[in-house]
Amino acid sequence: MQCLKHTFGAVRAGIDGFENLSIYTRAEVASCLVEASRFPRLAWKRSAVAWAREVMGGERDQYVDSSIAQRQAVVQRLEGRLAEAHDTIEQLLSRHATASPHAHLCASAGHAIVERALNYFQEAHLTSAINALDSWNPSSQPVGLAECAVVFRVNMLRGKILRYQGKFADSLASLEVCQWITLQQHPNSIVLGDELAPLSCELSDVLRELNRPTDAQAILAVTLAQSGQHSASDRQLLSLCLAEVFFAQGRLDEAYAVCCKEEDAALSKVARLRLCVTVAKIWHLRIKYLIYYIK
Repeated sequence: MQCLKHTFGAVRAGIDGFENLSIYTRAEVASCLVEASRFPRLAWKRSAVAWAREVMGGERDQYVDSSIAQRQAVVQRLEGRLAEAHDTIEQLLSRHATASPHAHLCASAGHAIVERALNYFQEAHLTSAINALDSWNPSSQPVGLAECAVVFRVNMLRGKILRYQGKFADSLASLEVCQWITLQQHPNSIVLGDELAPLSCELSDVLRELNRPTDAQAILAVTLAQSGQHSASDRQLLSLCLAEVFFAQGRLDEAYAVCCKEEDAALSKVARLRLCVTVAKIWHLRIKYLIYYIK
């Protein structure tokens, strides 16, 4: 990130700034900044999106403009400005509706559809989110790589939402599409490294709901064995998912041991929530057993 900041500042400080860059170079730099906006910290995301707009200036590139607008919607959603996030995505999708059909633009529209669904998801409008996801389809068969990435994102989010709706079998079916794409395409054709841990957690959660904790444990064990491929926060989340699986199997001591190992770490909000819920359930049962024993 420091390299990007330095490069951006150096070019901006030049006599012509970004004006002497070709449209191709501007699009490449802006795309790089869009991708960089996926790194943590809201302030960084906000800056990266603003820089991408500045680099493009008055030049137009439909794919890059779409990517910038999608990341702008993410920033607006994270800032709690959901009405603006909706407006940004709806305006973008209206432009996509009049665009010439092309696989890359269809993929871009698919990513925008996912952002629309995430806006609904943020408001707990789960049916609207599912309807949004169902409104997108690949432009051709077999599905190209650009659209395959969208198929992955669509099914990942659909699987999560269906689980929240209690439709566990349907949720698993969607997540298994993601699993198949991972096995077929990662890492040679599509790099999905950042999605492997979240996918394993989602699969684990729905398999527990389907009373298949042994299968859930197997998936988590395989993913945890690849610990060198995951960030510290992902490893923590995987471990806490494993604690939930142990709890579901009645292995309270093992579940508690995992929680104790992670409780002093710098956990994300999601991981901290999982930790607290699991520990609370463990102590609830332990106290219940103690009361029964005393009686």
